[in-house]
Order: sequence, then C-alpha cells, then structure tokens
Amino acid sequence: MIDTEFIVKSPQLETSQDYAFLRREGLKYIEKLGHELWTDYNVHDPGITLLELLCYAVTDLGYRTPIARAEMSLGYDIKDILTETANGIPVNRGNFHTARETLTSAPVTFSDFRKLLIDVEGVQNAWVEKHTSVVYCLDRAGERLIDCEPRLSGQTKNPALQGLYDVFLQYEDWVEGEARVLKGGLPDNSVGTGETVQPQGRGIRFNAAHDLTLAAVSVYPASPGVVTVRLVDSDGREIAVRTIEVRKPGRKNRIPLGFFVPAGENYVLDTKGTSNTVRLYRTTELPRGRPLFPRSIKKVIELVSGAQGSEDRDRYFFFYDWEVRLAISPEHAVAGSLKTSLGVKGVTRDDVRLAARERLHSHRNLCEDIVNICDVEVEEIGLCADIEVSASADLEETLAEIFYQLDQHVSPSVNFYTIQELEQRGKSMDEIFEGPALEHGFIDDDEFKKLKRRCEIRVSDVVKILMDVSGVTAIKQIALLSFVDGEFRKQDDWVLELTTDSLRAPVFRPARSKIIFYKNNLPYFPNREEVEKLIEEKKSADLKSKLKGHQRDLPVPTGQDRNVETYTPAQNELPATYRVGKYRVEESASALRKAQSRQLKAYLMFFEQLLANYLSQLAHVRQLFSWEKPEKGEGPTFFTQPVSGIADLEDVYLDYESLSDDLEEIIESPETAARRRSRFLDHLIARFCESFTDYSLLMYTMFKERERSGSDSLPNDESVNSGGATARVIADKRAFLQDYPALSRNRGQGYDIRYPNKKENLSGYQRRVYRLLGIHDVSRRNLAGHRFEIEKVAGNWQFVLKDENRANLFESIACSSKSVAEALLDSTLKIGSDPKNYRRNQAGTAYELVLQCPGEDEPRSLGHTRDLKVLSEVLSYFQSNADSEGFHVIEHIFLRKRTSTDRFLAVQLPDPGERNCVEVKDPYSFRMTVLLPSWPRRFQDLKFRHFVEDTLRVEAPAHIYVKICWISHAQMRDFEMDYNAWAEKLAALQNVGSPCRTARTPAEAMPLTGQLPLPETGPEHLAYRGSLDQLITRLDSLVNVHPVARLHDCIETYGDAPQVTLNNTSLGTF
Repeated sequence: MIDTEFIVKSPQLETSQDYAFLRREGLKYIEKLGHELWTDYNVHDPGITLLELLCYAVTDLGYRTPIARAEMSLGYDIKDILTETANGIPVNRGNFHTARETLTSAPVTFSDFRKLLIDVEGVQNAWVEKHTSVVYCLDRAGERLIDCEPRLSGQTKNPALQGLYDVFLQYEDWVEGEARVLKGGLPDNSVGTGETVQPQGRGIRFNAAHDLTLAAVSVYPASPGVVTVRLVDSDGREIAVRTIEVRKPGRKNRIPLGFFVPAGENYVLDTKGTSNTVRLYRTTELPRGRPLFPRSIKKVIELVSGAQGSEDRDRYFFFYDWEVRLAISPEHAVAGSLKTSLGVKGVTRDDVRLAARERLHSHRNLCEDIVNICDVEVEEIGLCADIEVSASADLEETLAEIFYQLDQHVSPSVNFYTIQELEQRGKSMDEIFEGPALEHGFIDDDEFKKLKRRCEIRVSDVVKILMDVSGVTAIKQIALLSFVDGEFRKQDDWVLELTTDSLRAPVFRPARSKIIFYKNNLPYFPNREEVEKLIEEKKSADLKSKLKGHQRDLPVPTGQDRNVETYTPAQNELPATYRVGKYRVEESASALRKAQSRQLKAYLMFFEQLLANYLSQLAHVRQLFSWEKPEKGEGPTFFTQPVSGIADLEDVYLDYESLSDDLEEIIESPETAARRRSRFLDHLIARFCESFTDYSLLMYTMFKERERSGSDSLPNDESVNSGGATARVIADKRAFLQDYPALSRNRGQGYDIRYPNKKENLSGYQRRVYRLLGIHDVSRRNLAGHRFEIEKVAGNWQFVLKDENRANLFESIACSSKSVAEALLDSTLKIGSDPKNYRRNQAGTAYELVLQCPGEDEPRSLGHTRDLKVLSEVLSYFQSNADSEGFHVIEHIFLRKRTSTDRFLAVQLPDPGERNCVEVKDPYSFRMTVLLPSWPRRFQDLKFRHFVEDTLRVEAPAHIYVKICWISHAQMRDFEMDYNAWAEKLAALQNVGSPCRTARTPAEAMPLTGQLPLPETGPEHLAYRGSLDQLITRLDSLVNVHPVARLHDCIETYGDAPQVTLNNTSLGTF
C-alpha cells in the first residue's frame, strides 16, 4: 500500500506552534495588565510588533520540538534531536538498549530450551523432558530420607525430585558419528630405556591450547592392581580423578579417563597412591640422546616435562599413547581456521554436543540441573508403494519430490525466518523477539508448536502427500515400514506405531523404500542415482534452516542532524529603525538614541535568553535521559547558552566574558541538579516497569540517621558518600540501568557449575539483587577474610590476622569463649578499618587498636599489631573485609546424592498437632539457601536487613523457596572453605565425560549416568562424598546472627545501635 502525501489545509496545531493562538493570548495579557495606560492595540504599535515577533519565535521552538500524535507527527522527529554528525556521518548518540537486548529472555519453558538447542549448528531437532528416576523414600520413624528398598517396611515413597531434566539431540545428516581422536606422547615403552617405580604423585606436566577431552592413556604396570590417575590444575586443585584396575603386568594397559580439560597451562596428569601402589614403568632416556620433552600433539596439547609434586623432572612418567578427543564447537568464533591449522575436517557429534552442553550450562535456571544429554538414534521409516502416474510425468523428478515431502513429514526441520518475513506473517516485534536470543534467525511460535514428537505415522496422511505431488494420479498399494539398528521392526498398512524408545526419532530413508511407478498399467523404475542428486538439490535449496548474515536486531534509528541548539536572535528580525539585533546605532547618534537602543536590546535579552535556553535544553535531551556518568560531577540538568549574533551585545552586560558561567550558576545549584538527575533516572527506570523508590527512601533515611547520630553506618565509599544519599542513589540507579538487559533477561538464571572459580560466573539472580541493593562489586568472590582465624591460647580464645607465611600480623585481646571471640571479630572489622582508632603502645613497639566507650575516661584495647611496620597491611585487610557486602546462594538440587553412600539432607517433620512448623519431605526440589554476612555496616541496620530479605524473596522465582540466614565472619569463613571445596569437586564430576548410557532396569525408565546415585567407583566419588558431607554438616551448624541492640533511655533519641526488637536483635555477647 502506497501512502499518498498531501498538504493538510487546516492542521490541528499544538498551542506552541499556533501563531494566531499565541498572538490572541498575548493580546489578552496585554489588555489585562495595561488597559489603563494602553488603549491602542493596532498592528502599527511597536508593542504589538514585539509581541508578534516573540510569538513567531515561540512557534519556531514549537516546530523544532518532537510532538507525536496518532494521526500525524508534528515538529522534528525525536531521532533528529538525538542525532549529531561525527566525521560527516549522522550518529544517534542516545542511550538505548536494543530490541534483542531487552525483548528477549533467558529460556524458561521446554520450548525455549528446544529453540536454544535447535539453533546449534548440527542439531536438527531436540527435546527436553523431565528426569524422573531420582526418587527417595521417607522414613518417618527415623525422621530421615533413605534410599528406597522394595523389601523394607515403614517407608513412604516421595515423588521424584523436581528440576531435573534430560536432553535428547537429533543430529543433521551431515554430522559425523565418529569422535575426532588425536594421538601423541610416546606411543609405547619400546623406545629408550627405563624402569618401574612407585607412582606416588609423579606424572607429566602439559599445556592445553584448546578445550579438549583427555580420553585415555596407557600404562605398563609391574603387577596387577589398581591405578588412580588424577588431573591437577595450575593452582594444585584436583579437577578429575579416575581409578582403574590393571590386569596385564608388563604389557600395555589402556586406562579410559574422559577428563574434560579447559584451555590452560601447567596442568599435571599424575598418579595418586602410596608405597603399596602398583609400580609403573617410566622412560628415563631415549636413543642418541634425543630429548624426552617437549612433545606436541597436533598443537592441541604440549607435554612440557615430567612432574613430581611442584617440581619438574626430566623423566617420562608412566603415561603413553595419549588419546585426545578434540571437540570444536561449530559456534566457535575461529572454528574454521582452527580446523585448518590442526588439519582436521568435518563436524562430529562431539563438536555439536559440546556446543549444546555449553548452551545448557550457560542458560541454566535456578534450582534446575541437566542430568542426561543423550544422542538420539534413528528409527528408519520406509515406504512400499505402487503408484500410477501420468504419461508425461518425469519419473526421477516425481520420485525425488515424493521422497523430499515424506522426509519433511516424518522428521520436519525447524524453519528459521528473518525479521521482515515474520512481519509479513503479521507478527509484532514483541512476538518476533519473544524467547531466547538465537543466532541463526527467528522461529515462528505458531509453526513451532505444531512440531511435536511423533508416536505414529498415518498412511492416510502419506496418501494425501503423494496425491499432492505433480504427476501422481492414483495409489494402487501402500505400506509403511520401520527399521531399528538395520533390522526390520514392523510394517503396517494403516497406522505405523513408532517405537516408544526416548532415544530414537523417526527419519525417512529412501534406501528403505521401494516405489514402482505405473503408466497405463506398465511398471517403470526410476534411476535412483539421479533421484539422489535431485533430493540433495532440493535440500540445499531449502534456505530456511540456520540463516547466516541476516539482521538479528533492530537498528537504533538515525535521523538528520538538525543543529537544534542553533539560535538566531529574534530581534534580528526587527526593522532597522529599531536599531537592535544586527543593526548598530550610528556613532553620530545622540546619547539618548544610543541609550534607547541599549535599553530595548536589554529588555529583549530577557526573552532571547529564555528562548535560547529552551533550544539548548532540547539539544541536550540525550544527556538528560542518559545513564552514562559525565566526566566531571553529575553534569547539569538545566542547559544554557549565551545569545550571540547581536551587534554591540557586550555593551549590555557588565561582564559578557563570564556570562556562560554566570548563567550556569544562576539557573541550577549542584543540589538541584542532583535531585533532578535522580528523577530523570527514575523516569528511565520506570520505562522498564522497575522501581527504586523503596531503596532510595531507605538510603535517605539511613544517611539522615548517620548525620543525627554522628556515626559511620554506611560503607566507606568516597566516590558516592561525598555527595550524600542522593549521590549514592544516583550511582546505584546508573549501574542498574547500564546493566539492565542482563538483569532483566537473566533474573532467574543460576551460575555455571563447571567454572566455580570464575569471577564473572555469578548467577543472574545474584547479579540482579546486587544491583537492586546497591552492591557495587558484582562478581563471584569470597566475602570473609580467610586470613582471619580463631585460635585458643592458654585456655582463652582470640582472633588473629595471618600474613602469607602464616605469621600473626594482628592479635586480639583474650576472650573467655570462642563465640565471644567471633563476635569481637565482627565488631572489630568496622573499628579496625579506621586509622584513627590505632595508637602506639607504651613500649613504642606496636600499634594498639582501641575503642573509646561512652562514659569511660580511658579507651579499651581490642588488640595489637605485630610491630610498627605492618600497620598499613593490617588496615588494608580490615578495610577490604569490613564492607564485603554480598551473599552466597546454595541450590539444594546440587546437594542431592551422586553415589549410594552420599549423605541426605535433613527433613522437617512436625510433631502431631504442631501448626507452626511446615512439613518438608523433599529438601531438594526448588529450594535454596541464601547466606549473608552479618558484619557490613549497612547489613547491621535492621531496616536495611528487612529490605534485603524482602528483595531476595520478591526477586526469586515464585516456585522457589528461599531460606535466608545472616552469619558471622567466622561462620562465613568456615562455610566458604567447605563450599569452595565442594564446588570444585562437583565441577570435577561434571568434567569427567560420561556418555548417556542406555542400560535400564524395570524401576528406571530413563537412562543412567554418573550423575545419579550409583555405587562408588573410585576416589573421585569418595572425595566428593567427603566434601558434600562436610558442607551439609556446616550448613546444619550455622546460627543466625542478629544486629546488636541496646536499651535506650528517655533522653537519647538517636543512636548507632538499632532498637531492641523481638527475634530481630540481640543484646550482645560481651
């Protein structure tokens, strides 16, 4: 449809654009104000001339201002206002998050995850299903969970754990099935000389240039026995462990490993054992003095040296014939060049599975986990039919079209579309960008919902497809056939029921089909080789799968640079007789004439400055509605510009050169600018349906209380505290808006359990709450100072600060109990971060940390440094831990049993008749614990604590129960040590590649993997069990720490300590 452009005779103008309206209203004001002195309002009157001039100037401003209406757009377009010219190119300088950033979301539903997986190159189709084989039983008598035993009485079977899923991948036909295996290292022990020795921590140091899987190595044992192989990273952390029994002494024994190795340096593959471990062969020397190291495997792995502990050795320890499985994700940025440099070709199932695994783990939702990633094998479908065709039909073309259409019917591919194609289908932008952001185009939801996993194929549907093919006139006979693993399964003339095996998907195979064409009852057989070529042409012409080079996002609109700020003085339009504007008064004119000109010019400058300021404000709209911080301060929110282009203007002002500075000072104070800036940010936040109101009010309240009490109850952040609560809130609003796409899209996401030590690996839930609470360090980190320790000395307890060599830097005073020492540490963190609280001891050998209590003459000593030199280090460490705001999230689903000997979480069974206690039979499904530090300044404020707890619960997905606990510094330190050890062991289990096994029992309908409760198979499970047990023990022992309060008298109104509140505060420990 072509829009016809035409001129509207009587446009509905805005009042700022309607000259007649402005003139009419101006005359009303003049008449109202000056009717006693001014009775002539004719056109020739100079006053009316000035009125008309100003009305014209106002309409100029009105026509520059963007005004949008349903029927038409008046004034400049907003994109013109935001556009400026840079190097001759118009650029939109406004702050905008694009449609792809804001309208898309992380995957939530099974359909979302299917889209995410189908978007991977090499995946034809994918399915996500609930995993239902993890079932525990409840022993009510023992008030505990137990493994279900069919012959055990008194047990109640719980429903299967929720939040566990299985993924099934169906690959494209061109994906290769065999893994890409590279071999290297010494192939065997036949070359050179060597000997058998005790392993005891010896091995080989190597570097990995790319992510890979160490599939297997071979060893030569001196006798039968057990060999334990482990992978250690550069920090000495155990990544993976595998124990294998070797049975062929003196001969080559292959040890399957399946260790996932991220790209990195200084890995060590060694043996873990004792003096009783089986002896292994090592090579000590090669012929003709050839070096043992380095040894490169296709530039993927470089064996650097032998290793014994942390030391290098010039010995080739134990591991021969390395087998490396290299998976190169098709989505890798340099996948093509990487394959070329390595001399490898094609895409394997390992490559595709790696990309799928990466997507699943990086998009994991809170309290959910992927148990199996299974390859879907095919159930081959064939067609046996006698078909009558017309005399003119091309047999090869007809058969190719039949095979192509049946292929699309049996296993339809998912079509990807461009933005323009979906718009033509009537989709709105919200609908187009709904769901996860995809790399290869957009999927039509209505079409995608129809693509369900088939359980049967109807012959009637096939007949309809055949009859729609050009040239087909009749179907004489027809039957559908099914083949599994190359063996005939069944045949049916009406409805072919497919196998119920979840690991199989139907695929039409022309090779399993027999078609006979008839022309006038004479049989014809097409050329199959020609048919295959035609089918390939049809498939390659189908460009809707996996688009490349398409438009993924809507561009930010760019307009025309209108130079909006440019202002031409209105008085320049007056006739020359007025002698204002661009006209000067002649030098020969009288002093009175010169004075009259200056007086009128000065009078008009009042209006000129307002009009010029308006245009300056309009030109700076992009700075007003921006979350970017100016280079200096907060920047103005009222913009001005001096008026120029008027003759002898400097004669009107006392100091024309400082006019710009004077205008800025007059128009807006720093306090006003800060308040207005905060309101502009509120407007931007409201555009996303978000609110910072409660947080802002709370911060203002806390700052006011700090001013009244004279205490320092807020984090010591000079960058924001120098400007008070407003500056702090503005900084937090800016950070929230800048990070908003991730905060909104990933709000329900968990962290990637494969990389527990990556700082950027923070869950989307934590990241969002951090921004809402104004926590600036948005990274995965420890919250407690791990160099603080609680020690018992001479029957008393104290806390100490250690240096890197484990020597004491600071020692607290002696306390009567461990709990008192822990409470003292929490309080001292705040006091010890201020250098004003330190003084030299009487001997002058060290600094004492002192506290001046109200009503006491002498300050109390809380501890002392080792000597005078370490004060700066002590201060720095106290300061870094005093305000370590943040929290840890423990998702209970990851605490489930991995082996049959792992420990269960506790259940909660109330006594009969007890109403206040909720029964918890399943402590794993959709439950998480949030642990917060109790010692930071803001976290000791009771109102802020309530706000934090409310935010944590509101921002958590509605189906997840959140348990919140505030713990002391000592508890946090102990927890983090146990949690970090457990997270690393869990990641090590994830990094041991375990295929989706198809072995089943009648009680378990889904395939088993190492992620389910199985008997222990080696030290890796024993190490994990120990770390899990320790973590659960630690969680059970945590005690909630309330802010310390004190009783206030009638005179004292304000104070640093909170009011005594039942179940929310304590009266202290010492």
